[in-house]
Amino acid sequence: MKFFDKKIGPFKLWWFVAAWTALLILIVVGSFADLAISKAVVNPDNFLGKTCESFGYLFGFSCLPAIGAMLFVALVKKENVWWKKALGIAIPALFIIVAIYITAGEATGDAGYSWRLPTWAGYLIASLFQILAFVGYVFLVDRSISSKELILKSLAAFFGVFACLVLVTFVLKKIAYRPRFRAMVYDNAENGTVALGLGKYQNWWDWNFFHKPAWWDTEIAQGHITAENSELIKSWPSGHSNTASLIIILPIFMSVSLAKDKKYVHGITFSACMFYAALVAWLRIRVGAHFLTDVCWAILLTTLTVPASYYLTGLFAKNPSLEYREASIEANCEEAQ
Repeated sequence: MKFFDKKIGPFKLWWFVAAWTALLILIVVGSFADLAISKAVVNPDNFLGKTCESFGYLFGFSCLPAIGAMLFVALVKKENVWWKKALGIAIPALFIIVAIYITAGEATGDAGYSWRLPTWAGYLIASLFQILAFVGYVFLVDRSISSKELILKSLAAFFGVFACLVLVTFVLKKIAYRPRFRAMVYDNAENGTVALGLGKYQNWWDWNFFHKPAWWDTEIAQGHITAENSELIKSWPSGHSNTASLIIILPIFMSVSLAKDKKYVHGITFSACMFYAALVAWLRIRVGAHFLTDVCWAILLTTLTVPASYYLTGLFAKNPSLEYREASIEANCEEAQ
């Protein structure tokens, strides 16, 4: 098969290669100009940037209800064994609860860099969004494929999400302990300091390997900011950008196409996913939360990990394969009836 005909799910492989190339070029540029770029564009009070800080996780974490939707259709709609139906309800419910908990926490925010909503409002917004997302995904899942293939796709999607989030949040951020731009420049009275003024720029490759930075002084510790829990030094890579780019899971793992003429729909879908990830990445730079290399590395990791999880699950599955098939709204409606 020719290179330009190879696919990852519904997407052409060369689209990913083009995205990887662009991201690597931006990483090289940022490696020399991260600080200069942030100094030129950062505005911590930017309206869209603060909105992204509060609600930027909503779309990305809707991949959990999407995984739940595939399991729900596979186990509840297609199986007749009671314990499989029970799992098909319990597991999606757990995924929805996790998505609500995480996104509601972000929606309540920290004063100064995001919109601080009341707890009830944050949970209401997150709950409505994730529940509606689940219902929508249940409707869109391709029911013409087997229960086993749906389960395989959901497992592949889960491993992709889990690998990305764990790698970024619990490993790489703490390996690097890179200070955010706004931690270097702006006050953070909320955390007990009047003016951090750290002034310590750190390249993305200067890792601290799970230890507090050498310049982390007693004054900051007295303000109850420790290297272990401080968000001020978790700049690389970007969690928001990583999560935002996870929406690429939806068209890869769910055989869905609303367009009757599918000639361009997959290219448009891929472009829309990348545009959304790029928008979130730009807004994270705009409010001083991340540097250019932080957001580019985050998107690169996702666009590598998710297709890899799709490919490996299909490789090790005995039967069936995960070959992408398209669904129509008409077929889904008939199945639902």
